[in-house]
Amino acid sequence: MLRWLALAPCLVLLGCNGTDRYSPGTPVGTFNVAAKLTTLSCGGSAPDPWTFDVKVNHDASTVYWIQGGAPISATVDADGHATFAAQTVTDVRAATAKVPGCSIARTDSLGVYLIDGSTKPTTDPAELQTFEGTLSYTFAATEGSDCTTELAASGGSWEALPCTAAYTVKGTLAP
Repeated sequence: MLRWLALAPCLVLLGCNGTDRYSPGTPVGTFNVAAKLTTLSCGGSAPDPWTFDVKVNHDASTVYWIQGGAPISATVDADGHATFAAQTVTDVRAATAKVPGCSIARTDSLGVYLIDGSTKPTTDPAELQTFEGTLSYTFAATEGSDCTTELAASGGSWEALPCTAAYTVKGTLAP
């Protein structure tokens, strides 16, 4: 019994296969990212410019973007381009007997070109020194949701749904 309990943290953290699900693959390094806002149709404000750090790992031609939660992955194509995508849904307002609830889906899309030390595109993530591309966040009411009360016209904080916040991004391997 004690052996099973001692192994339980390993099973949770490593997923039973010896790899860390929060840091898969081989580390490439931490990248300092500079982002410049290009589109904002949601109303309100968004950081501009925006800087943040992200860890990048790889396993063959798969690249992992590790920032906060579970990593997202993409496959590097023959041009040295990788496209990442993720979606989360937030329940903003619960349904009542008279009004449907409001849930908003956020779809994240990141498309980057991997660049090696000689400033040429690379298909080998292990050679990655910088990346450039676009990052966008699209927000939309989920099917069956009524989010009209969340719009600015009704006193809410969203100018429109669906809407987008988009950035150009450039990441540089930290020393």
